[in-house]
Amino acid sequence: MSERAGRAARLAELSRELGAATALLHGRLAERLGLSPTAYKCLDLVSRAPVPLSAGEIAEGVGLSTGAVTGLLDRLEEAGYVVRVPDPDDRRRVRVRLAPSPVPSGTVEALVPFTEELVAEYGDEELAVIEDYCLRMIGAVREAIDAGDERGLGAPRGGVPRRPVGRRVVSRRAALPHLRGSRAPGGQ
Repeated sequence: MSERAGRAARLAELSRELGAATALLHGRLAERLGLSPTAYKCLDLVSRAPVPLSAGEIAEGVGLSTGAVTGLLDRLEEAGYVVRVPDPDDRRRVRVRLAPSPVPSGTVEALVPFTEELVAEYGDEELAVIEDYCLRMIGAVREAIDAGDERGLGAPRGGVPRRPVGRRVVSRRAALPHLRGSRAPGGQ
């Protein structure tokens, strides 16, 4: 194996490890907030959005039906994490935004000093390469999700979707359109 092929394989391995560590972190943060992982995904999505989101946008972002998201939003609103606000363009609809001071300290914000310290160790050109890699990987993962059936990410072997007890099998896109293709870092 060439040095480049070895480095590419190691980078793929590290990307998977980072994904697993991030999933574990989000699970722990959800527990800390008393939320299910799916409710935490909704809260995280709302917290990163530059504008209040509709239930449909949240549903698309987390891969659930709008009905399921409505129930999650009810629970998040009751817990004081989000509020529904009138849609300025359509008075029949509402949008969802974070409630004032919704998330207790010590959650994702705890990573900010570490991230700032780590970023300080790299030059501008190195950071540009890291950013480009991350954006391309995010795009590749989203593309794989969108093209799930063509790439074998749809139905499991045998072609029959499994339905775990108490869980929905979801094959919808996990990204909101406003986050797609963005070259600028957004939110957290």
